[in-house]
Amino acid sequence: MAPHNPHKETSAKTKKPSRRNKHKQAEVVVEAEDNQQTVGSARNLWEAQVKVRNQERKAISSELRHIVEDLGEKIDTLAEKRRDRVRKLHQAEWDRLRSLIQQRREVELEILRSMNALESRSKRIVRDLKVIVVGREQDLNSLEIKMKRPQA
Repeated sequence: MAPHNPHKETSAKTKKPSRRNKHKQAEVVVEAEDNQQTVGSARNLWEAQVKVRNQERKAISSELRHIVEDLGEKIDTLAEKRRDRVRKLHQAEWDRLRSLIQQRREVELEILRSMNALESRSKRIVRDLKVIVVGREQDLNSLEIKMKRPQA
């Protein structure tokens, strides 16, 4: 081992940085600045991308909301049209039912009138026949022929 020299220690402490060391330090500083710029550029690029994504998301969300609203309106319109159609069909069916009920009443009344007319004609025929039978009986009685009358 070499003997300890006190002058060397002081010279090492007071030694000026060499050109090479200065150049390395400058490179390190420049590299650090480049890294900061790169990180800053990357951060700016990332923030811009996030901003674009958020804008696209908002645009898609807005478009979807408009589509949903339009579909809701269309569904409401179609539902209202269907309700109107069903209401009209029901009304038409009720009108048809009322008409059929009226026709049935008219047919029943016609049947009753026909039955009453038939009954009154039948009663008239029965009266006429009774008159004829009574007249014949009287004719026979005048001839003194007795006839048995059927029990009615």
